[in-house]
Amino acid sequence: MPVSMINAISETPSDPYAWCGVDDALKFPLPSDYPIVSVRLGDGTYKVVSRNGDDIWDFTETEAKICRIYIQNSKWNKKNRLSQKNVQIFRDALGYFWLSDRQQITVSTLVHMAKPLRVFLAECSKRGIVATDLFQYPKIASEIFESITGKQAQIVIRLLAELFANRENLGFFILNPQALYEISKLLPGKEFEQTPYIPVRIWNYQALRLTEFINDFIAALGQFQALNDHLVEIYRNCGYADARKSDRSRNVSPFNQSNKEQYVGPFAEIARAFDIDKVVEKWMVAPGRSFDTICGQSGPRIISSYLTAVTYVGLLYLANFSGMRSDELLSLAKNSVITEEDKDFGTIYFLQGGTTKTVVDKEALWVTTSFSEKVVDVLAQISLMRIACAAEFGRGIVDDDEALNPHLFMRAYEPWGLARGQALNMPVSLTKVLRYGAWPTYVPNLFDIETLVITKDDFLEAKKYTPTLNPVKFSIGNPWPLAMHQLRRTLIVNAVEGGVSIFSTQYQAKHQSLIMTQVYARNHVGKRLSKQMKADFMDAVYASTAGLAKELSEDKYVSKYGRAHKARLIEFVDVTQSKALFEGAVNGSYSIRQTFYGLCFKKGHCPSGGISFVADCPSCAEGLGDKTKTPALKAVRAQVASQLQGVAPGSKLYESLNVQITILSSAINFLEP
Repeated sequence: MPVSMINAISETPSDPYAWCGVDDALKFPLPSDYPIVSVRLGDGTYKVVSRNGDDIWDFTETEAKICRIYIQNSKWNKKNRLSQKNVQIFRDALGYFWLSDRQQITVSTLVHMAKPLRVFLAECSKRGIVATDLFQYPKIASEIFESITGKQAQIVIRLLAELFANRENLGFFILNPQALYEISKLLPGKEFEQTPYIPVRIWNYQALRLTEFINDFIAALGQFQALNDHLVEIYRNCGYADARKSDRSRNVSPFNQSNKEQYVGPFAEIARAFDIDKVVEKWMVAPGRSFDTICGQSGPRIISSYLTAVTYVGLLYLANFSGMRSDELLSLAKNSVITEEDKDFGTIYFLQGGTTKTVVDKEALWVTTSFSEKVVDVLAQISLMRIACAAEFGRGIVDDDEALNPHLFMRAYEPWGLARGQALNMPVSLTKVLRYGAWPTYVPNLFDIETLVITKDDFLEAKKYTPTLNPVKFSIGNPWPLAMHQLRRTLIVNAVEGGVSIFSTQYQAKHQSLIMTQVYARNHVGKRLSKQMKADFMDAVYASTAGLAKELSEDKYVSKYGRAHKARLIEFVDVTQSKALFEGAVNGSYSIRQTFYGLCFKKGHCPSGGISFVADCPSCAEGLGDKTKTPALKAVRAQVASQLQGVAPGSKLYESLNVQITILSSAINFLEP
């Protein structure tokens, strides 16, 4: 049974078709009235949401977000229009992938299959060919696959191979294995592509801009709440709620001059009265436009756009500092931050996933920063304002749970907001897709494009951690194409590879990298951590350890006790056995971790403090110095020296700081060429 149905039903009926009025056994192609999406209602009965013959298969109710597959041609797929015969092939193929007794798939996987399959069928339709006749035209088949991007072509080949293997059940096939094999030879070989690592310079820039944006809103939160209350009163007095009940098409905007009875004046004047115009203009008004012009065109709608931008930027910040994926972020709600007291690190902050049907690892935890608590709080304030508007003005369905603990990424349900159409008659918990690449649409002035341009150093750094980096997409001179999945890998690599030193401008990140290692790697907190995040983190730890092991023979690593001592420390390394090094890192047969000074080979707890305190490292026989760490050591020395200011000479603190400066200077003198 499909995942979307299982998630909506507590018990699977013994006869899964009896309740939906379909008596035939499951045969393919499916009849047009066969249920594709169904949900169980509170009284135990079932509601069919979409049937096989529908133009749209709508998974929204089971996925807790807008999620549809458009089978028939529509404005949403006008670039890939199909002939009616190919529409039927598209429908039949997806019905088989979704409902047959093959391996169960999720809705997202079905969508992932549908997109390239439709592209393929559209290419057939452009050439006037019914896909099931394509085997008669091998040359055209090759041309079609050459016109499809490599990744999509590979997916289509796999899907067509499966259709052929099950042709007797389906009653049709498109291409046989021999034809698919010949076509696959024409396609460029597909190398496994790693998720790109964001260079530190670009990562720092975007993280600082996100933080600046949020801090600006926090400073003005009171003004925005007061403005929201004022606007609610205006719309309440103009009879908006009653008008929506009687005639939803009636224009009752009090900021439209054509509504002489309700018109309250230019919105720009109200915005200035509440002192929010400058912050909105800073982030939302693109160069060449003016705040007054935008207000004259759309009234307070720009405020809704700004509040949506706050929720968008807030989730981007949380992605940067938690490693949560898009769907996991969309599950976050008002009560998503929990804390744990730790004797070494003080308060540890976690984000707790929600219980949407798309999140398999329900209520799992992700380590995050203390600032994330503020971010969640301000996003929750926006959601509470929007839920109140939805309830009062009949714009969306609000249940009791959502009213108490609203999701953070919510549509603009205020009367002056952008939510419209079908969304106003659906639960307010339904969300849209979260994409980092859409930032210019949400916040026109969020980033300076020139700052995002990839330099040679950026490219080489990204290439170091992403050997398969696409040299065209990430070419020098082009802006870095930010994407959600990059944030997770960059966070993990930075925490594993750099310890506290790699984040040059973010104290929160420095502190979090230590905590991530403590929580995910050592698992000392009795909490239900995200299994996938922990697995990804540990894979990165082991890969990093194995990578460090292969580099140990390089001249940059030195021992204060001489070459012979270094040779004894690294005698376990065989650089030709990468797999063995990885397995050794996993089973703990050796240990390598980075410190400010270099590398530490000590297993278990370090009484001197490990990577965050290096005064004892130069004299430790279980470590090596790294000449490339000299700048970091100098920075630490300067920081310690700055702490001497104002400290009474002769005090214990003064003596302690002086000892650290002396030892750091000794280490720098030894490492510096």
